[in-house]
Amino acid sequence: MHIKLINNLFVTFFLLLVALISPISSQAQNEVKAAEHFNTAVDYFQSKNYAKAIEYYTLAVKEKPDYASAYYNRANAKLNLKQYESAVNDFDKTLKIDPEFKKAHLYKGFALMRLKMYETAIFSYTEAIKLDPTYAQAYMNRGVCLLNLKEFKAAKKDLDKATNLDSENFTAWYNLGLANDKLKDYEGSTNAYTNALGLKPNNKNAYLARGKANLNLENYSSAIQDFSSALQQDPALSNAYYYRAYCKMKLENNSSAMTDFSMALEVDPSHKSARKNRALCYLNQGLYQNAIDDYKILVENDPKNPKVHYSMGVAYLNMKRYKEAHAKFSKAIKLDGKFAEAFYNRANANVQLEQAEAACKDMRTAVKLRLPQAIENLDKVCF
Repeated sequence: MHIKLINNLFVTFFLLLVALISPISSQAQNEVKAAEHFNTAVDYFQSKNYAKAIEYYTLAVKEKPDYASAYYNRANAKLNLKQYESAVNDFDKTLKIDPEFKKAHLYKGFALMRLKMYETAIFSYTEAIKLDPTYAQAYMNRGVCLLNLKEFKAAKKDLDKATNLDSENFTAWYNLGLANDKLKDYEGSTNAYTNALGLKPNNKNAYLARGKANLNLENYSSAIQDFSSALQQDPALSNAYYYRAYCKMKLENNSSAMTDFSMALEVDPSHKSARKNRALCYLNQGLYQNAIDDYKILVENDPKNPKVHYSMGVAYLNMKRYKEAHAKFSKAIKLDGKFAEAFYNRANANVQLEQAEAACKDMRTAVKLRLPQAIENLDKVCF
């Protein structure tokens, strides 16, 4: 009896021990499976098979529901597939498990930026910065969000901080230039773009942006060099031709400006500003028919623009085609009843057409609109 009792107690103890050990072994087995799925997912991610990576990260979190790295990596795979909303959900799951996962805050912010949820993204970047006050990337991204929200002073502050923390960050310097542009600090812009170009000497956008800043500073020769450098990188940049031509106009090099305006139009025939300014160059050069040809295209695209009709009238007036000039000035006046220059020049056309009464009436209207040359010439037209 005594021996049997001992045996029964041993069996009971063994069963209890198995009962205690079995759940631990199962948990360990789940973690091993989770790690295997995770490693397989990493391999797929590195080979840029993001869909397959997501599949295996999902298997990993099924085995281990608190697997923060698996949620984080799955979110990054979704970012690569532009599944931004789903990525945000995974970053939230990561942060619920590990609230101090600063990269999860950073990339959650990035996903929100892609969704154009800039205000919400700012909160994510701010959390990342709280965890690491030296996190340059978080300052830069928050600055970009602020740029998109037109909070230019705050954007500049963040981008300044980003460049101070990481002077090798091209994107931070470039966006700092954009912020300075918006604040009309063009000296600051040129400095920022210069630093950006020091990191990426062949970046066409930085040359184009610095050229525009130099143009605003009236450093036309420097601006021309920048636009030329941009065109060396990409000869199809219509705006680089346009702005270079504009600088040449300011330097009174109308002939070369016309060539650049023509190049801009060759690249982009719909470039209205290039066509308008080329027409103006033609007027200045006395190439009136060329100007009229451009103005005809501008009128077709923008028939209710009084300035285009007026400029076309000036070209006809210079060609001594007075009836056509009169018609164009009349159209400009119809579209803008207070267009003093149009009244003045229609008066001149009327003089040539020997319409003395109409000429005097137009000149008096121009005087009422306080056009200086009309005041000076009133007595010559109204006897």
